[in-house]
Amino acid sequence: MIIFYLIMLIKNTLLFLLYFLFLWGGQLSSARSALEASMVNLYLIPLYFCFFSRAIVWFLILKKMDLIKAYAISSINYLFIPILSFIVFGELFNPKHIVGGLLIITGIIFFRVGEKKQV
Repeated sequence: MIIFYLIMLIKNTLLFLLYFLFLWGGQLSSARSALEASMVNLYLIPLYFCFFSRAIVWFLILKKMDLIKAYAISSINYLFIPILSFIVFGELFNPKHIVGGLLIITGIIFFRVGEKKQV
């Protein structure tokens, strides 16, 4: 029984990693294509693939997990976007990013505490 739960945990973790990878790739491709709208570059093709594959991975996640849990976990994505924009595009953090990140983390904590009390 423990092996079953371990396998399910690994599968769900891999699905979420794929989801975040495709989500970030899709967001990077849309940001890049907005900057270079007049040019078609071959290196953008994998990013477009990530953009469209994200929907398929999201459906697979929703098949295995409750919707409310999936959205709570996917909200972590909004914490990584400012970090990736700093690394990739050199954008600076502003107070809105920090306050928004703290609000997201607080919401996830409240969600987990409320979920544990219901069980």
